[in-house]
Amino acid sequence: MKNISFQLLLPPKLSIVEVLEDLEEFSTLVLLLRATGLERRLKNPDSQHTLLAPTDDAFHQMGQETLFRILEDLELATDLVRMHILSGSACCSQLKGDLLAGRQQIRAVDGSLLKLDHHRAGVMRIGGAHIVDCDIMASNGVIHMVDAIVRQEDLVMRTGGHMDSFLIRL
Repeated sequence: MKNISFQLLLPPKLSIVEVLEDLEEFSTLVLLLRATGLERRLKNPDSQHTLLAPTDDAFHQMGQETLFRILEDLELATDLVRMHILSGSACCSQLKGDLLAGRQQIRAVDGSLLKLDHHRAGVMRIGGAHIVDCDIMASNGVIHMVDAIVRQEDLVMRTGGHMDSFLIRL
């Protein structure tokens, strides 16, 4: 006779921001969320979001001068962070299903359409950033750890925004 065990899955108690605060590799992102006021949006229990969360290493790949410019310019920081937030909760299996169904882009809350594709051995990319850890669950959505900042050349289209001025400011 086989032993069968069941594990009860409890819903997460921490918000997206609280989960990030508990993980040391997101200190730069947490700093930007607080500085821009977007922390409130990602703590809100009444709305669901997907966050493409760049690690500290991803921010450092931008170069120290660029990172300092972002940290000093609140509008630039806000634009950058908003490109990494999606409305609604989208786990990796849903994103893969979207790809299989022919959907090759996804909209960020700033209006940008981010390119969605597979790269190297099925690793998923959004906006050129590889998802290195999928489905970090929070009470108000899901976090996907990414290895890079969403890149301008991987934006399909930016509607209602200031992409040209964003790039010039960078």
